[in-house]
Amino acid sequence: MPSEQQGLEKKRAKGERGPDKAVRRKSRVLTAEQFDAVRPFMVKMSHERIEAARLVMVDRIKMQDVADLFGWKARQSVDRAVARVWVKFQELEEARARLNQADKMRGE
Repeated sequence: MPSEQQGLEKKRAKGERGPDKAVRRKSRVLTAEQFDAVRPFMVKMSHERIEAARLVMVDRIKMQDVADLFGWKARQSVDRAVARVWVKFQELEEARARLNQADKMRGE
């Protein structure tokens, strides 16, 4: 099925994924203000891992370069730190949205 294969190649070129994959979102990038808002909620994460995540998410340094900077063997350690911060950021955004919705319902 060459036409199906060509269709998948075109989708990949556009940044889309195949039918069995979820739509890929933009990379996990935050502003310095957004990152600083999440930082107090990262109580179970070491300062070193928080800083590694910041270098990737705010300063946009490649994960492998950050891993090398901290002397870690693999970029996966950095990826896990970024993933944990991203989850907390999403939770914070959802909480803010719920608060805004509640304020609107009260007429504030």
